[in-house]
Amino acid sequence: MGYRQCEYEHYDYAQVKTYKNTLGATIDSKVQECVHKENHYIKIKKKKSKYYRDFEKIYEYKCCYCGINTAINTTALCEIDHFVNEKQKQLENGRTVNHIENLVFSCRKCNQAKKAFDTTPYSKLIHPDEGNLSTIFERNKRYEIVISGDYCEDTDIKKFYEKMQFADAFRKIDYLLLNLYYMKKIENEEFKVVLLEMYDKLLEYRNIHV
Repeated sequence: MGYRQCEYEHYDYAQVKTYKNTLGATIDSKVQECVHKENHYIKIKKKKSKYYRDFEKIYEYKCCYCGINTAINTTALCEIDHFVNEKQKQLENGRTVNHIENLVFSCRKCNQAKKAFDTTPYSKLIHPDEGNLSTIFERNKRYEIVISGDYCEDTDIKKFYEKMQFADAFRKIDYLLLNLYYMKKIENEEFKVVLLEMYDKLLEYRNIHV
């Protein structure tokens, strides 16, 4: 379990790359003109499309950066992010930045924080699909996202951490909401009523102030 998941979640993202490649191949198979192949972003970004729904499912309906899910942060507040920003035009392997391998599922807060941040110098390290983020960042006892000991002196990681605003208080609120969301399913009816009230009030506060 990494910093993006609470103890009630048990997601395995090991197959994300495989699922994305399959979706990309499906999109390309529907494209008639070769010049438009591998331009997956234009198809996936449409929130009412099947491709968008398939894409968010690959990421378990969770932001790949902070872990908030669409039950708390609605689909309307989620976006398809170019990990290597659009200004770069191409990836190191020559593919367009609109290729599915460069697209990730993100909440708007993380996407807007990241903006045009240049990830190319260390893309293999911090790309969410590479599986390293959970070793680079962790939750402390106060539910804050912090840089793990092995990377606390890494200047590039520090820049990314600051750019993503991982230290902001709303990150703790989102994590608490994530826990409360799953705890709502508890069988004790009296306790459930209290949890629902806490969850609703905290969610309302979040949506007003975050």
